[in-house]
Amino acid sequence: MQQSVRNRLRGLIFFIPLIILSIAAFQRSILWQDGIEMWQDVVKKSPKKVRAHNNLGVSYSRKGLLSYAIQELYKAIELDPDYWASHFNLGKIFWKAGYPDLAIKEFLEALRLNPYSHDIHMRLGEVYEEKGLYNKALFEYQLALIIKPDSEDAKQRQDALLKKIQPK
Repeated sequence: MQQSVRNRLRGLIFFIPLIILSIAAFQRSILWQDGIEMWQDVVKKSPKKVRAHNNLGVSYSRKGLLSYAIQELYKAIELDPDYWASHFNLGKIFWKAGYPDLAIKEFLEALRLNPYSHDIHMRLGEVYEEKGLYNKALFEYQLALIIKPDSEDAKQRQDALLKKIQPK
């Protein structure tokens, strides 16, 4: 009888920590299902990490919380002005929010820091095209094609823009 009680106690000693760790892991997975909560947790634990603020800004943007996104991206830029991704992401948000001139400023800064980025050239070309700056847009699409010759998006945009601006 005493042996049976000991065996049960050993089992409990083994399973109780296992259950507690399982619950903690489950709670953590719930937290990380939402990018905002996960990156808020990372920022709280590592407030000087540029990527944490950048990624929190991107998560806010995906949820349409643009003012929060802008705030986090400015914080990332404050921590590291040469982190091109924060400028690029800020440019995308400004463009989405209807501020193409601010978007252009951020895209140009991102290009200064990362001149061989196909994506930055594409977004800058799209903003230029939207503003009616067709020659600048065409130039950006061509640069995007030089960087990534198999880019269907760049080829299609370039061809469509050429049709639009060529005299008939």
